[in-house]
Amino acid sequence: MALPDRLVKGTCPYCGAESQYGDHCEVCGRTYNAFQLKNPRCAICGNEPVIHYSKHAFFALSKLSSELERWIKKDVKLTKGVREHVLHWIKEGLQDWDITRNIKWGVPVSDLTDQVFYVWWDAPIGYVSFTKELFESIGEDWEKAWIDGDGYIVHFIGKDIIYHHVLFWPAMLMVNNFSLPNEIRVRGFATLEGEKMSKSRGLYISLDEFIEMWPAEYLRFYWGATTSESLDDGDFSLREFQERINKMLIGEIGNFVHRVLTLIIRNQCTEGNPYSEMISTAIGIIKRFETAMLNNQFDVGLAYVVELARLGNKLLSEKEPWKNPTSDDSKNTLFTTYCLVIAISVLLDSFLPNSAKKLRNTLYIKSMSTNELVSLVSKKEFISKSLIEYLRHNKSVKPLFSKIREEDIRSLRKRLRGG
Repeated sequence: MALPDRLVKGTCPYCGAESQYGDHCEVCGRTYNAFQLKNPRCAICGNEPVIHYSKHAFFALSKLSSELERWIKKDVKLTKGVREHVLHWIKEGLQDWDITRNIKWGVPVSDLTDQVFYVWWDAPIGYVSFTKELFESIGEDWEKAWIDGDGYIVHFIGKDIIYHHVLFWPAMLMVNNFSLPNEIRVRGFATLEGEKMSKSRGLYISLDEFIEMWPAEYLRFYWGATTSESLDDGDFSLREFQERINKMLIGEIGNFVHRVLTLIIRNQCTEGNPYSEMISTAIGIIKRFETAMLNNQFDVGLAYVVELARLGNKLLSEKEPWKNPTSDDSKNTLFTTYCLVIAISVLLDSFLPNSAKKLRNTLYIKSMSTNELVSLVSKKEFISKSLIEYLRHNKSVKPLFSKIREEDIRSLRKRLRGG
């Protein structure tokens, strides 16, 4: 049988990494053809493949080197480190790209018998066709985004497919006069307990298994807090996962929200004057949050949410509004910290959409942009209206989150280590 690229393994011709696929290396990110592999072996039987020759279609990638170099240097936003990698590959010389394969499954090539298009040729076109399908269903013109240049296109990819998305795909778009991506954001791989995940070795947690134990949002929070926008790999550590959820999400954010809402009910606080200096500080944090998120620095953005909670907890500890509930100082403290709870309910939406929506429903406020939040968080009328609605419908407060139990961590770790 003709072997697809993924059924040929060998040593990378560029970096020397072993057990790499026949079309690209997961270690250095380079692409090549299977003939270039050193010590090639069939991934099914382990024997050395036999070479046969046939006529293929090639994409003249080498002719677009100058255009690609200019676009990469001047136009597209790339994750740190990616530009240097790609420009180095261009400098070494781009090879024309074999875009057909002698295999049974795939999109047939009309003028090449028994051949189909290489998956990395036809798969990215789905970005356009899916946009077309979606836009037509909502009455929008897809051509404005992909042809007229009125859209803003961002790709989020793993570091193993940089070559495909920063060279192959843009080249395809160039020669067909389609819009090119404005940003290509790249992340590293996900490891588990410091090792590459492996079903055969039992070092693997499926998403279904995770969700049976904990909310999916806990995983979103963990990855948001622990991985920066870089080519570095992210590691899922059970111990760090427990600490991030129990100490950061629950101990700081959840604890602050619960303290404020409980005190609001206990003191029946419906009015007050927010501390202007505190609100100004909060608005500054919200603006920095927006900048971080637009730059795909999600760990930084999440840190700003935690900073809001810490700011509020510090104010509560300093003012101790539970000691003299009827004083103006206590009312102003709760009014101010309630503003911070509203801000947290909006900013958390990017990370924990279900929990954020639940909190906003409790506060009787709608979803809003950061710009709307900045304009409303300092308006006394808006805060008072939310406070009144909150007190009218709530007599007690339930925690937003549940702690990660030590026994669950021990049980899962034991299973990962083979009992």
